[in-house]
Amino acid sequence: MKKGGLQLEKDGSVTLGGVPYRAFGVNCFNLASQCIGKEDSDPTLAIKTLQTLKENGVKVIRFSTGGFYSDGWKDFMDHPEKWYKIYDAVFETASKLEIGLITSFFWTKMFCDVFDEPFATATANPETNPSKTLAFMKEFTETFVKRYAESPAAFMWEYGNEHNLDVDIPWIGLEYPLPKDSKRTRRTQWEDMETTKGHSALLTWWGNIVKNADPYRRITGTGDAVTRPCAYNLAFHNQDMTPDKCKEDHLKAMALLNPDGIDAMSIHEYSTFTFIKKEYGLDIHGKPGLLGEDIGTNNWDERMQLFRWYAKQLGKTTYLGEFGVGTGDPYDIAEYDMHF
Repeated sequence: MKKGGLQLEKDGSVTLGGVPYRAFGVNCFNLASQCIGKEDSDPTLAIKTLQTLKENGVKVIRFSTGGFYSDGWKDFMDHPEKWYKIYDAVFETASKLEIGLITSFFWTKMFCDVFDEPFATATANPETNPSKTLAFMKEFTETFVKRYAESPAAFMWEYGNEHNLDVDIPWIGLEYPLPKDSKRTRRTQWEDMETTKGHSALLTWWGNIVKNADPYRRITGTGDAVTRPCAYNLAFHNQDMTPDKCKEDHLKAMALLNPDGIDAMSIHEYSTFTFIKKEYGLDIHGKPGLLGEDIGTNNWDERMQLFRWYAKQLGKTTYLGEFGVGTGDPYDIAEYDMHF
């Protein structure tokens, strides 16, 4: 593999070393974190994991850096050498095995709790906000990108995991317990809930930090799940969860969720639409405008072609960061057959 990772070309294609690139990979969330102990860290498990995946033909791995809850992030902040010992081994081994890495920086928002700051207010207006949360995000991103920019295994940089599902949803995340030593009494919608527009500004800010730290300007992605079918109404109509009615409106929401600084539109998709039926009361066999083309697509090819079209309109590429086969509970062979 050559240095420079994945690059976005003007025609929307993705190249590696100047050659068009397509590959199948896996998610391995805990590739690094499984190796962290209370006192020290041992890269043995990460190395064995990489070797096993190589033996099974895996070419790309998406994994999380840092912690998940605030205690994991605090451990990283208190003992960064323990974590970088693992990252170094991961990148070195992946390079030798010719496996590309998609590094997901902020899988969750829990690092803000280390500073006892509400996430939304701590990250609002990122260019001028003096919060400790933003200062940490900037320092961590710059340090990590610069440290591994010369590694052939560094394929692309990803912001986090499915943060788009939280934006403009008043109740999401408010039930997470605060740290025991928090000075806050509770989480609130007004301090903790990111808006779509606020998240958009944060992504641009982060994406520019990455680009400035990476001399090769690799592709940046969001790590988002498939865009909510009501994304436009959430963002532009006071958190209305009514499904969007036209493709043009839906595209406006996607433009906010994939702003300047982000090169690749992420999709996490599974074969069941049961949750859509339950949450929105929609008939997945129906054809109501956008939802007939989006939620009601009948197979994976139609689904991916639609999102490739969205990405093209935004001047970006797209990638399937997660997918799975499942038909909800109970198992429904008819639903399975409809999608495959």
